Amino acid sequence: MKHKVTYCGSIFLLISIVGLAGVATRARTLQNHSEEFADIVLTLTPGQTLRITVINQLPDGGDGRKFKMLLAATILDVDGRVIANGGGITLGPGEFHSFNFNRADLPGAGPLRLRAEIHQQTLPPFFGGSVRVAAGDIDGVIETIDSFTGQTQAAAGLRRNDLAGSNDLVQTQSTLLGLAYGQTLRVHVAQPNGRNRTGILRARITLTDGDGNVIAQSSELNIAPGRFASYEFPRHALPLPGDLNTGRVQMAANVFLKFGDKRGEASVSLELVDETTGRTIGLPIPAVQKVRMVNKCPDCEIPSN
Repeated sequence: MKHKVTYCGSIFLLISIVGLAGVATRARTLQNHSEEFADIVLTLTPGQTLRITVINQLPDGGDGRKFKMLLAATILDVDGRVIANGGGITLGPGEFHSFNFNRADLPGAGPLRLRAEIHQQTLPPFFGGSVRVAAGDIDGVIETIDSFTGQTQAAAGLRRNDLAGSNDLVQTQSTLLGLAYGQTLRVHVAQPNGRNRTGILRARITLTDGDGNVIAQSSELNIAPGRFASYEFPRHALPLPGDLNTGRVQMAANVFLKFGDKRGEASVSLELVDETTGRTIGLPIPAVQKVRMVNKCPDCEIPSN
């Protein structure tokens, strides 16, 4: 009888170990799967802090389901190297958290052009979480803050705005803005490094007036996976008189993207920069756009004029 109990106990222990190993494996699999919620490129100057705040919105509907999310923030340089990491935090429904990155704590001196990635992960049910069922249940805001006074100098929402293209040539949503003397519009295009991407992302930025006429455009930007490229449009370089008293030019900024992979992904960020201080003074809406391409169109070309 004693041997039978020992045998049964051994079998139970073995099943428990195998079961726990399976749960641990599933947990690692889920936690290693990270979905990129936002990807932002901007300039951080001395005396500034970048603050990224994310909130796990309360669930919609009347079933009362609640979903925990695991989020992390990473700061990368223009070559895709990680220069700071905000760590991972777990948010229950209705909870929010701010990741802070002070320019003084980041490498180098002077203005730093950086890329911030915010990733979201499902928290396995075994650890008190559940799988997310709806897109858009996480929102966020990005702010550049004066490190000494705490005042917000520029801010924009981070709610992901996915634009899915039916071919590999995609035009982002037009951004409407005005540019005055002493200001520069800086446009960033990034290609995240993931899902075995190897193709080069090609981009071109155009500025148009109210009648759709092109008033300025960038050269073609070529962006490898994990990197970003930037292009600047100073007000003084635009060939328009603008408003009678101020010289302000009202325009639309458009970005055309052509992907080198069968399934492409990119993000576009815009900044208004004060030419005297070099500081970001505005993030035009929509400041951050996510673009995903599904099918290729080999005959499509980026507009050249």
